[in-house]
Amino acid sequence: MSGARMRSGLAAAVGRGCLLAAWHSLAGACGDTGVVPRYYSRRWEESRGDAYDSWGPAVYYFEVSDDWATLRQVEVYDDGHVLRYGPENRGDEHGFLSENPGDPDEFVPFEIDGRSFEDIWESGL
Repeated sequence: MSGARMRSGLAAAVGRGCLLAAWHSLAGACGDTGVVPRYYSRRWEESRGDAYDSWGPAVYYFEVSDDWATLRQVEVYDDGHVLRYGPENRGDEHGFLSENPGDPDEFVPFEIDGRSFEDIWESGL
């Protein structure tokens, strides 16, 4: 990818408020960025314990940075509700972007590939 094309794509994405999306789309063209996101999917059977408890258990999907900060997350509840949090939506009346998903050692068996996360993120479930 040429430098001009890369700068143009980045400027367009930033103009739309999509800096993280710009990083995702251009990272491969830029070489080693030093940031290596990892992806996890984990089901929680525990109740929310709030006004939305009737949504039931959920599967949580996380994109985390190499320092274990949550970059994006999706929550898919059994009753069909889906919540998405990331740079453009850090929280709402239903929840918020987690600082981190929990103990990294406990998440090792729940790692998924980036494409699986992107499919859920983009699916519009």
